[in-house]
Amino acid sequence: VERSPLLTNVTWLHVPKCGSSFARLVFRGACGAVPANKTHVDFVEASAMHPIIQLHCKSAFHRFQSWHAALSPSEASRCGRGLVCVTTLRTTWKRVESGFHHNLHDCQWMQDAHRLNQDYGPKYGGPSFYKTYTEDHVRLYASCVSTCMTRMLTGLPCGRCSGTLSRAQAARCVERVWSDAFSGIEASAGEGGTAALNISDYVRFASRTRSKRADPLHDPDPPPDTRRAMRTLSRFAFVGLLDNWSWTVHQFGRRFGVPLLPSDYKVLRAGSKSRSSSPRQKMAEQTLRAFSFAADDALVSATSDSLGVHRRLQSQQAQMRIAWLEIPHYSEGYYDALQQPLSRLGHRVDELRAPTQRGFGPGVLATKLRGMDLAVVGFGWFPQEPGSGPFTRLHEFQRSCAASHRVRLEAAGEFESTTRRACLCGTVPLVVI
Repeated sequence: VERSPLLTNVTWLHVPKCGSSFARLVFRGACGAVPANKTHVDFVEASAMHPIIQLHCKSAFHRFQSWHAALSPSEASRCGRGLVCVTTLRTTWKRVESGFHHNLHDCQWMQDAHRLNQDYGPKYGGPSFYKTYTEDHVRLYASCVSTCMTRMLTGLPCGRCSGTLSRAQAARCVERVWSDAFSGIEASAGEGGTAALNISDYVRFASRTRSKRADPLHDPDPPPDTRRAMRTLSRFAFVGLLDNWSWTVHQFGRRFGVPLLPSDYKVLRAGSKSRSSSPRQKMAEQTLRAFSFAADDALVSATSDSLGVHRRLQSQQAQMRIAWLEIPHYSEGYYDALQQPLSRLGHRVDELRAPTQRGFGPGVLATKLRGMDLAVVGFGWFPQEPGSGPFTRLHEFQRSCAASHRVRLEAAGEFESTTRRACLCGTVPLVVI
């Protein structure tokens, strides 16, 4: 570990089924950790990193844990005011689908009822439940965790009917979840397999482990406070989306100066999900797609809007000016293969061919690419390519560009303006094929 002043006092809100792989980036960002392997980092649980944190970067984190604790009211009030709060979210129905296939994640009383809780051990529950579950189970689980992201941002556990409740409160809470799940439709309790249970069974499992000592005035299942969740989320330093993982990784690295590795763009701990095409699996997906997740969907929509211009450009089909950089070589067909469909989409593609194998001279591209939305590098620019000859540098895209110009131009008193004109790294995106 090399300690770098990148991030301090970080609070990571770990929402279930929303990208545990994000912990790697947060850890490297806060601790300035440089892995021995410069291209790949395996998935490691956040809790396993605590010895390194205690030894090298105690001040880096306020909270960094694998389990799914809600953001406390105190933490929520300090986000953006002393705490650097970060999290990742996910399209709601996909998050719920992943949790459903992961032992009914975060709905404890359903786990207990179907013996899917880890306390029962691997020989109980799982195989029989997932062979016999019905649409009723999918709907009830969806109702239990439908507002998970909203609840965690407002100090509540992910699943409904959690926490210290009296037996009477737990029973009322489960009845409310049941009502929300089957509002307007008739539950088919007992149909479709032996795993089906009726509401009295769930109330029994929810009540039997609850304390008799609880605040009788406490509402066991308050309505989702979307406005409060939105206000809290707006103070987060970073919110990513698992559905747009590559862009999330790119934005986080760019915003906080975290060196990125190829493995960062992979979700190294893929969550549980349905990989079967059986009618039962298709039914589960269709049920969740049609289910209403209004509160959490609003958070995902707000995050999607804030993640970057690229999503708006994609939705608007914006026309781009694209520069295709080439050096002399024998004829290839891939330029036409890409240029033609790009042109049909309304983009303008200009081929810029270097005069020699050594490429463009310093400063040439700074003029030619000014105003371009994108630059594409084709064949021959790198020594790995057969017949590429001497290594050809793209001077304006080198990381050392600003530093090299500083030495040469500072004495002339024109460093600031000339450097901005000469260097394109961070100004014009470069795609390497």
